[in-house]
Amino acid sequence: MIKHFELRRNIFHLFYGLTYVLLIYFNIFHLIHLLVLLLIGTIIALASLKYKLPFISWFLEKFERPDTFPGKGALTFLVGVIFAVALFDKSIALAAIAILTVGDSFSHIVGRFYGKIKNPLNSLRFLEGTLIGALCASFGAMLFVSPIKAFIASFIAMIVEAVDIKLLINGWAKRWVFDVILDDNVIVPLVAGVVLSVL
Repeated sequence: MIKHFELRRNIFHLFYGLTYVLLIYFNIFHLIHLLVLLLIGTIIALASLKYKLPFISWFLEKFERPDTFPGKGALTFLVGVIFAVALFDKSIALAAIAILTVGDSFSHIVGRFYGKIKNPLNSLRFLEGTLIGALCASFGAMLFVSPIKAFIASFIAMIVEAVDIKLLINGWAKRWVFDVILDDNVIVPLVAGVVLSVL
């Protein structure tokens, strides 16, 4: 049951991310639209803490872990997209979002269902997931940057994704302050974007 739930979450993650890629690529969404969407999403998430909202409650039950802030995955993903669009050129931003979308989804799916070798960087992750995730991410990024840049950025981003940085920060206050900024959905596109900018 848990595996089916996680599979469903990661398939949603894949299509959710691809939607952003298409909307940004075709100039339908710009930074202002993403910021407004984040504001609306945050208001809905806060309301969900107190009220059972039609459709939203069903959606959260199907795709969000019960022990986390409502819509956290979708909101942190959007934060990552906003950073990518705000900080990098369009091609790099799209490649970074593609790396997050494809790499994160496949790393979790492959690791959870087929992983055998523990990732030395994180005992909760599997090496097969990280490698396949990086490979798939590079194919997605190749649509926007050169193959070699896509390959390097994808592997570095997926290696960073395998490390749970939040576990390295001790203390209740620090955990809450950095919970969003250090989320994989934010870290991966930032790392990918920086690497692509340097290359």
